[in-house]
Amino acid sequence: MAAYDGSITMDDVGLPFDEGLARLAARCEHSQRLGHRAFKLKVGRGRRWMPAEEGLRRDIEVTRFLRNRFPECRLLVDANDGFTCDEAVAYVRAVAECELFWIEEPFPRTPATSNG
Repeated sequence: MAAYDGSITMDDVGLPFDEGLARLAARCEHSQRLGHRAFKLKVGRGRRWMPAEEGLRRDIEVTRFLRNRFPECRLLVDANDGFTCDEAVAYVRAVAECELFWIEEPFPRTPATSNG
């Protein structure tokens, strides 16, 4: 696989939804101009940066938005252990049509490091 841009962070958090999506799109457009055709999107907004349900909903909406906006690009997802197991399953089911290339660190590996 060619190099991917791993800088697609949660720049939308704290902004009005449409403004946040525009910021994420602008970051991906800049990345495309630099030659990238794959983006690693940070997800796992719930509990750390937003309430759990709202964060999961936003992760799903952002993923679908970027898939629709950049259909020719690969989407990779990094949750940085931000989901519980149940949330990871709910996320994967909700974005199944997005054909994610990979999902990195969806949830903590041991109960001792669980965030939920």
